[in-house]
Amino acid sequence: MHKISFLIAFTSLIFTIRTVNAQSLSESILAKWQSYIFVSTLMPRSELETLAKDSLSTRTTLLFNGFGKEGQSALQKYAFQVNQSCCRGKASFAIDPLIFSKYKVVSAPTFLIAKGSSTLSSEFSIISGNMEWSNALKYWAQESQILQIRVEATNLYATYAK
Repeated sequence: MHKISFLIAFTSLIFTIRTVNAQSLSESILAKWQSYIFVSTLMPRSELETLAKDSLSTRTTLLFNGFGKEGQSALQKYAFQVNQSCCRGKASFAIDPLIFSKYKVVSAPTFLIAKGSSTLSSEFSIISGNMEWSNALKYWAQESQILQIRVEATNLYATYAK
């Protein structure tokens, strides 16, 4: 049952990808903060499992850029195996090359906090590097020059630490 529901959810994400237009003022005001961890099948599996486990408490989605050389079914199988191994099937994986492109993500892991789908420099922040999710959150909470990002990172870290 888990395999079927995962497959359907994973496939539906692929077909619901859409282009993101600039936010209107009202959309920007009402937008909720989003967090993503950009990942790759080229990362060591143990690192991907750690990030997937870390993502659970903050409900952060792990994003792949595409299917890779092996194709859709191989990526689905790999993500399913990682998810079962670390997270009892509860981690959220998706494929969204548009978000990779929009925020100019070129390496994995990369961590993103953004207000809605905004690309305004005051409404998103990216950290790239081989670290855990908690370290990225701590960095933002302590070092971000943008108050809203510090607040959101602090809130996420508090959720993560529970």
